[in-house]
Amino acid sequence: MTAIIFDLDGTLVESAPVIQGVANTLMSELGHRNFELSEVHDFIGDGTRVFLERAFSTLGVEYGASAFEEHHKRLVALHAEVPGSASQPMSAANEVLHALHAAGFQIGMCTNKPGTATRNIIDAHRWSHIFQSVVAGDTLSERKPDPKPLVTAAKQLGHERAIFVGDSEVDDATAKAAGFPFLFYTQGYCEADISELSFAAKFSHYDELTPLIRQVTSENNL
Repeated sequence: MTAIIFDLDGTLVESAPVIQGVANTLMSELGHRNFELSEVHDFIGDGTRVFLERAFSTLGVEYGASAFEEHHKRLVALHAEVPGSASQPMSAANEVLHALHAAGFQIGMCTNKPGTATRNIIDAHRWSHIFQSVVAGDTLSERKPDPKPLVTAAKQLGHERAIFVGDSEVDDATAKAAGFPFLFYTQGYCEADISELSFAAKFSHYDELTPLIRQVTSENNL
């Protein structure tokens, strides 16, 4: 049966407001201004370290390596404290995940989100039995758009290739580097021009996903 690997933030769950709250808690602790949600959208996608670099760059502040590491650890710790239920599934995503699992598809996750925060969300929404493979942002030394996390997630499912479902230019680049067909969710956190992406198909609501999976499976002999 075909393997399907999902991104998390902006693909399966609406997490930007949660990430905004975490970031603003840290910024307040450091004496900086808070970020608007639109700014946070610009920071998301490449993992917490790059997120923090972008945040500090936007503020025009610089920290030495040691101080940055401490602030990064604090950001990750704050994120781990947030209940997973605070990040709500995209419309119909939960139902479609359960339907795909019931149909026999093998399902994995590949995200740049830290592992504890990722697991909190999976557990809160009772998805543990659905995701047979989870590669988070701190599982390996590499993170998306490096293809290794995505390839690793597929291999953990027993596959050399899989369909990757994501919402961003980072996900698009990851799928392209891995040689996996990419299904692009248009309602997520993509900041790039859609014409710059190389997806196999796109969808704006999860009701559209299952037919696309079957179509791409057939076209790619998966």
